[in-house]
Amino acid sequence: MALRIKSRWHDDDAERSLDEIAGALAFIGWRIAKDKAINLHGQDFVYDGDEQRFAVIVEYLIFQLQIVDRLALQELELDDADRRRLVITLAKHLAGHLHDNS
Repeated sequence: MALRIKSRWHDDDAERSLDEIAGALAFIGWRIAKDKAINLHGQDFVYDGDEQRFAVIVEYLIFQLQIVDRLALQELELDDADRRRLVITLAKHLAGHLHDNS
């Protein structure tokens, strides 16, 4: 089953802060990572326990964080300070999702 991801803001014309962008990316990243962990299980990957399932989700989130960093540099052309702020804020939001769901 395909994962539905909201890819548009409610008000496209409004300015978004890096914190708002990071929060949205974290929510989407969490959903993707969780979906991929479930998908692995559906393809007969056997988890030893919830800790291993959670570790797989963490690996997906770390990978996504690296992708955001690369895209922020290459596609968005953010300066170093804004890129750093986006990545750190995203990491904090992801940590919040991890904490809430652990």
